[in-house]
Amino acid sequence: MKYLLLIVFALMFCLNAAAQDVNQETDKPKAGSFRKPLEDAQKSKEPAKSEINLTYDDGCGNPLAETQAYSFRNGKAIVITDDNKIIVKVNRGSNVRSPKYENPDEVKRLQQPQLLTVSLVGIDETVSRSEIKRFLLDNVLDRDVTVIGNTKKDGDKNIDALVNITIGDARSEISQFLIEKGIAKYKEFQLTNLVPMRTACELRRAEEKAKTEKAGIWAK
Repeated sequence: MKYLLLIVFALMFCLNAAAQDVNQETDKPKAGSFRKPLEDAQKSKEPAKSEINLTYDDGCGNPLAETQAYSFRNGKAIVITDDNKIIVKVNRGSNVRSPKYENPDEVKRLQQPQLLTVSLVGIDETVSRSEIKRFLLDNVLDRDVTVIGNTKKDGDKNIDALVNITIGDARSEISQFLIEKGIAKYKEFQLTNLVPMRTACELRRAEEKAKTEKAGIWAK
């Protein structure tokens, strides 16, 4: 009887130990699983890539919060007029879909280059006219440019817009460059929904910089 009790106690001890091992194995986290809660917590603190930071302000507002869409037209400056307007030849071929799905005559029409007469936004045309023209002839004529702005009506060939061009190693907007360097003077304008809302602020800021640095016309 004594030996039977010892055998029973031994069996109970073994069964209890085996049950504890099973529980420990079940509760044991998988390799690397302890990192997931920490990673999830860290990700929750990071802003989503698609989120727009509406609190950012560089002094002229948030450039990412612009709600109006603007046209970007790539072309070449082929003429500088006597009143310092830029005639840009815009090739619209890249915007044309396959002729298979279009009227061939309409496709041919849309593939023809478009000529835009561009007036630079925010430039006082009565000040430093000859200096502005010299700059445009030397740095803009026969160069690739990007016209940024909407026309007042569909099919309009005259447009008040911003014009981007590469000057040296940097991509510059011409109106801002002319004003910042003291070549031109800023002029207030009313072009709601035609150019970005930030434009007036950026051009005024460029003129303040020119005045502070006594650049160009402000050196006198």
